Amino acid sequence: MQSVRIYEMPSCKMVSSGTGMFGGRLKTNANFEFGKVAMYERMLNKQIVPTAEEMTAYCAENAERFSLINDWLTTTFHTEQKVVFPYGNKYGWGIGHYSKKKLLCNIFAEAGAFTVMVRLTDVQYETIYGGLKKYTQEYIDNKYPCGDGGWIHYRVICQEHYEDIKKLLAVKCL
Repeated sequence: MQSVRIYEMPSCKMVSSGTGMFGGRLKTNANFEFGKVAMYERMLNKQIVPTAEEMTAYCAENAERFSLINDWLTTTFHTEQKVVFPYGNKYGWGIGHYSKKKLLCNIFAEAGAFTVMVRLTDVQYETIYGGLKKYTQEYIDNKYPCGDGGWIHYRVICQEHYEDIKKLLAVKCL
C-alpha cells in the first residue's frame, strides 16, 4: 500500500504519493477533478498547437503566475520564448526559454498549475538551498542526477512555490 502525505502551506495544499519520474517524489492531486480535466493534466494533444494565451488560460488559478514567470524570464534575462512539445508524448505543450540557443528551462502548462523543468549544478543548488521552502528542498533532494547537478520538475500551485522557482531560475540564468 502506498503512503500519502498532505503538505499544508500558508496558501496551498499538496498531496504527495509515491515516487515520480526519475525516482523523485510525485506531487499530484491527479485523482481530483478540475472541471472536465484531471487536476494538473498537461496539454497532450500534439496535433493542436496552443498559443501562449491558451496555455495561460489552461493554468486557471495559476494563469497569472504562468504569465508572470514567462514575462519575468524574458524581461529580466532576455530569454527567447518558443512554444514547444519536447521529449515525447508525456510532457505536453510548454514554453521553452532560450538564451543564445541554449535551453534554460521549459515551463509546462497544466490544468490549475504549471511545472518548470530546469537543470542546475550541485553548486548552484547549494548556494540557495537554505533559503528555500521545504517543498522546494524536497525536489532538490530528489533531483534526477545529471553530470555535476540534476534536473527537477517543479510544480507551482501557489505563491510560495512561485517565489522559490524564481530564486532557482535566477541562479540558473546568472
